[in-house]
Amino acid sequence: MIAVEVLIVIFVVTVVLVGIAKIGAPIADAFAERLKLKFQELEPSEERQLKARIETLEEEIRNLKRQVSSMQESVEFAVKMQQEPGEKIHIPEKKKV
Repeated sequence: MIAVEVLIVIFVVTVVLVGIAKIGAPIADAFAERLKLKFQELEPSEERQLKARIETLEEEIRNLKRQVSSMQESVEFAVKMQQEPGEKIHIPEKKKV
């Protein structure tokens, strides 16, 4: 009688462990993959590409700043040209960026 109970307990423990392994393995794999992606280092070629993109974006921003400044000067000139003699028009100061 005791032998049957021991076999049943061993069977139940085996079934539980196999079930946990079947369910836990995919979860552990997914978690490990997520950690790999989170802490993945860039390859040298990817790093060069990102640096090149950053430099390109910085140059575009500098060009846009120049264009905005030029447009602001053109608007100020146009306002001054339309101004009647003796009339004072207040033009706000340029914002430093």
